[in-house]
Amino acid sequence: MQKELSTTKSSLPCPAYRQAGGRQGFSLIEIIISSALVFVLATLFIKAVLAGEDGTVTAGSRVRAQLVAEEGLEATRNIRDANFANLVNGTWGISYGGSAWAFLGNSDTEGIFTRTVQIGTVDAVTKAATSTATWQESGGRIGVVVLATNLTNTTVLPAGNQAGVLLPVYSQAVIGGATSKELQYITLQNTGSSAITLTKLKTSWTTGSSKMTQLYAGSTLVWSTAGPGSPLSQQSSGATTTIQSTTINPGDIIPLSRFVFTQNMHNNAFTIVFTMSDNSQKTIVTPLLP
Repeated sequence: MQKELSTTKSSLPCPAYRQAGGRQGFSLIEIIISSALVFVLATLFIKAVLAGEDGTVTAGSRVRAQLVAEEGLEATRNIRDANFANLVNGTWGISYGGSAWAFLGNSDTEGIFTRTVQIGTVDAVTKAATSTATWQESGGRIGVVVLATNLTNTTVLPAGNQAGVLLPVYSQAVIGGATSKELQYITLQNTGSSAITLTKLKTSWTTGSSKMTQLYAGSTLVWSTAGPGSPLSQQSSGATTTIQSTTINPGDIIPLSRFVFTQNMHNNAFTIVFTMSDNSQKTIVTPLLP
């Protein structure tokens, strides 16, 4: 009797199908993971580009703000030259009337910048001028540039008064050096026609128990606790130091490059009284240095 051949079909997929199906599933996972990685990398790249653009914009705005603040000081000098009595204490805006500058209102605008000029009294013949430019940065931040100088009423100074032609510039003053123990970038200019000689400094600061240990004019040490100068000890705020006499020729500029202290000097404002060889004096008051 002839036997029938079995035709029962297996319910399992064939090996070829399983292999093909396995390859298809693995490729899908790879696609998902690759897509996610591409998305993450693209996001990071975009953020980096945007951050770089934001930094470039911020840097450009700060340079323009510096010019706006400098214009505020130049305008104030022009106002002083016209009449020292025009330097009335307060906070002002500035305006150019076609031939001269004048104070107007309590601020003015220059493009995206708001500018204020603050006037205060230093002594009987000197006013302090602080020019501030502010602007809106991205992310809700406020940008600020502050420049300051002193302006002297030269019309009431006696002839030969050395302090009358001494121009201290401290708009670039910063706290720096190792562990931020130095007041840096104050300069002195002789705006007169004869040499002047600096002999003493009275240096005061607003906070902390730090003491001053050294003073440099350029690269020259002009006072320290071990000499030159006197007294030969660390000096507290408000002390007067006699320095190695420093002569400034007409038109020359010298940097008081480093006031060295024993502690971190961030968040201090400084008052410095300069005494010349004829005993005339000039006083500056810096803004708070962060």
